[in-house]
Amino acid sequence: MQWLKSLFKKPDKDATACFEEGRSALDRHDFDLAISWFNACIRQAPQDSLGFFGRGFAQLKKGEFDQAIADLSEAIRLRPENAYSYYYRSLCYSGKGRQTLEAADLERALQLGAEVADAENEKSPEKTTTADEIIMALRAALHEAAEHDMDNTVRALAGKAISQLDQQAPSQIPALLTALRHSEPEIRFGAAQALGDAGKAAQSAVPALLLVLQDRHPGVRLQAARALWLIDRQVEAALPVLIEAVQQDDELLVWIAADCLGEMGPCAQPAQSALGAAWNRDYEISHVKTGLKLALDRISGVTPV
Repeated sequence: MQWLKSLFKKPDKDATACFEEGRSALDRHDFDLAISWFNACIRQAPQDSLGFFGRGFAQLKKGEFDQAIADLSEAIRLRPENAYSYYYRSLCYSGKGRQTLEAADLERALQLGAEVADAENEKSPEKTTTADEIIMALRAALHEAAEHDMDNTVRALAGKAISQLDQQAPSQIPALLTALRHSEPEIRFGAAQALGDAGKAAQSAVPALLLVLQDRHPGVRLQAARALWLIDRQVEAALPVLIEAVQQDDELLVWIAADCLGEMGPCAQPAQSALGAAWNRDYEISHVKTGLKLALDRISGVTPV
């Protein structure tokens, strides 16, 4: 998340340190600890948007939409050119069923993303930062909401946003291959997901995706494994990563992996033990357990009733 540091107008050493601690807590899914660090960040640098952005993001992850909207709105007031503040606030509005506000923030996020990319390219034409890369990150997050959010309204709104966003999304495989090497995991995640969605048309991406199986971020590895299955039916390469994913604490990763393993059917039999162990765990998202059971049934050849 190197781009987040640009939210400081004049980086404050102590505030930056607090933010990094908060970001580390977010990576561990300890949202309350993250919020306490972002509170400290705000105390150190109340004139900067970074602490408000971080705290708003943590509250969004907890499902506390009203508090998240308040903090993200303050982040926007302090740094109105940051596309990500608008994007995450749009997710909060989506979660509350505020369709008009959600659509307005998403549109503004895309507009700002394009403006930032144009400005960066004017300064450094040799760089590969583009609005398409920002769009891919947004697209990946929307796909997760459309497929997996527990609320029917959120899924419907995300699906509608995807249909609008995909009109602007990059269609060329070379652009996606470039994005696989981006420094931001969100963009690598989105690129791998988009390549998988392209199916056999992305055959030329297989060598690069095999390398991405070694990415340091489990979500990126998971999307690469999913893509290898969808593009080239690479069972042997994908299975170890998918089995690893169903053992993660991140429920969303478990759900995505279970869905892919279920699509593989009987050829995913080596994953049965890990799926069974995962099914015996408790989940906040009830649909995860349903997805695990469906995967086990499909692998065993049981036809769902």
